[in-house]
Amino acid sequence: MKLHRRGEALALLLRHPHALSLLTLLATRARFSAGRDPGSGVELQVGEALTGRGDAAAIGATPRQYRVCKDQLIRWGFVTTSMATKGATWGTVLKLTDSAIYEVVPLDKGHLEGQVEGHAGATWGPPGGHESKTVQHIDPFPPPPQMEEEVEEYVWLADQRGRVKNRQGLKRHILSRGGLTQDERRELQEWKDAKAAKEKKAREAQALAARLAAEKQNRKDEVERAWNEFQALSKPIQAKVINNFRADLHPLIRRDFSLDKPSILFSLKEWLPDKIKEHVQ
Repeated sequence: MKLHRRGEALALLLRHPHALSLLTLLATRARFSAGRDPGSGVELQVGEALTGRGDAAAIGATPRQYRVCKDQLIRWGFVTTSMATKGATWGTVLKLTDSAIYEVVPLDKGHLEGQVEGHAGATWGPPGGHESKTVQHIDPFPPPPQMEEEVEEYVWLADQRGRVKNRQGLKRHILSRGGLTQDERRELQEWKDAKAAKEKKAREAQALAARLAAEKQNRKDEVERAWNEFQALSKPIQAKVINNFRADLHPLIRRDFSLDKPSILFSLKEWLPDKIKEHVQ
């Protein structure tokens, strides 16, 4: 890709920074050889680029500002509308038509490694005498790790919800347009909030179960200590404790009172922790 610093065209765009940003985005995204876009599967020609809803955020513009600057580029002749993709899923194909600012140079023999330095076109490597090899296209501006991680999470979520056939293709498309749209980011955040709320509820339930188990064990230990203290008392005091316990019972239960009954003995043990200290003193 070549950059031309021609005065009038550049001066016009400098007065409209969003239009210049969009033109730069299209130029960096434009195909340098005819082929299929990996994210959408749309066939693109040299100089064509795919636009989408996320491009407004990519250039720091509102959706309205994005539409205005796109119309300006078309009206001024910098780009033309090639086609709209089916269902408006991926956006619109725009083609750079004026090389007043940016010119996409097709991939040809002038782009092979090993050409003599100074040769017209983009060349890499030492002067001639070396075996020529095609230079691979490398994105000079890799996405920030935070954006890539966010996109990876969204693609995983979309796949879990059955909306993705090609995860890598969708990821490449989202990164190429500058990240998630507001709706996609909102969907991802709502999923994260729901997941966090579910995890919080599970932690609270786990903490409650642990607390109840600890309280149950403490009560069991108290009953065991009180029963041991009761058995250590003298027989007359034991009889006094049992009489006091019997007096607290319901009249129907008191009438058939017997420590040989498991239910009565269990009730006595549960009653002892709150009363045994009085009788020990």
